[in-house]
Amino acid sequence: MDDGGGGLLTALAGSERKHGQWVSELALTKYEQDQQIGASDLEEIRISFSGLVTHIKMLETRVAHLERRLMTVEARQNVGCSE
Repeated sequence: MDDGGGGLLTALAGSERKHGQWVSELALTKYEQDQQIGASDLEEIRISFSGLVTHIKMLETRVAHLERRLMTVEARQNVGCSE
């Protein structure tokens, strides 16, 4: 340990005999926090992906509508040209 680190650890743990227990609890707490952050990140990604899928479906619907309108305009032009 760095200078003063042992004393700090003893103060935090309550005694020298509890160093290992305190470090273990600290490591477990850190791990649990990392897992919670990972889970919330995953949920955020899932929600974003769902939003993207919805947006893609909306764009596909719009493209299909525009394609139908274009076909109608082209058909009208073709009818006008054949007269």
